[in-house]
Amino acid sequence: YTDLRPQWLDISMAALLGEMAMQVYAQRLLAARGPREAQQMAFAACGGYVVAAVACVLLGLVVARADWASVPGAEACARDPALLAPCVLRHLCGGAAAWVGVGA
Repeated sequence: YTDLRPQWLDISMAALLGEMAMQVYAQRLLAARGPREAQQMAFAACGGYVVAAVACVLLGLVVARADWASVPGAEACARDPALLAPCVLRHLCGGAAAWVGVGA
């Protein structure tokens, strides 16, 4: 049994107060000149979220297909799921892709 109270509190506070990205999104929609512009911004945001999700899916596919035993220096990656994304960026991506991934 693990204590889930801190995680529950964190999720509850985010749901209650809203997350920063959603607040910015809502402010942009409320600042629109009219309903048509607000609708266009909503559709553009949806497209942006889909594009951002593609990178996460590709990262997940790389993690699922990687043979961590054959990657030098990546022994801890196979044991700890929390290290998978940093391990992909460090051991399997080129320098430029790793910098973009760290920035994201």
